[in-house]
Amino acid sequence: MTKLSRRTVLAVSLAGASVALFAAMPASGARSPQPGVLPRPHAAPSASVAPLKVPPSVELVVILALQNPSGPDDPEIAKWPSAAKPPLSLFKTRKVLQHIATATLPQGQAYPITVPNGPTLSLTFREIAHEDKKADRYSFGAVLTTPNKTTPMGLLMKSDDRVFIAGPDYQNGTLFFGIHVL
Repeated sequence: MTKLSRRTVLAVSLAGASVALFAAMPASGARSPQPGVLPRPHAAPSASVAPLKVPPSVELVVILALQNPSGPDDPEIAKWPSAAKPPLSLFKTRKVLQHIATATLPQGQAYPITVPNGPTLSLTFREIAHEDKKADRYSFGAVLTTPNKTTPMGLLMKSDDRVFIAGPDYQNGTLFFGIHVL
């Protein structure tokens, strides 16, 4: 198997994700009826959709993915069905370096996940994003910080969504940050 570049892995990981990678912003001049909440489009809300829990709780995992067969996958990986899909399935060995079972994210407060001698991913709950004819989603800001670069991104996720964010090379492999909205 050819070595995947970080850019290739990130592109593949984002293509298979069930999240939109942009921040939902109100139209210029639009005002929110409540602070931190986007105005709802003119479509009528669906009565069958349960309201989202605020503040949201998430499960977080940091995975080291390796190309060389250095042993079996960590059993913790089985709890993340999306790890069986590219880009994580393209690696021969995947090890959980850090697992945070439940983290509550108050609005506007960054929650950092730091890898020893490595990068930091800061996750911040921004607001509930109201989408036209779709269920409401959580809007998160994520910032991946390495010694040489800071990469901001936006995530729109609904309850029970799971996504991986590809990180930099680390200890002869590639880091992935997993986020599961509980």
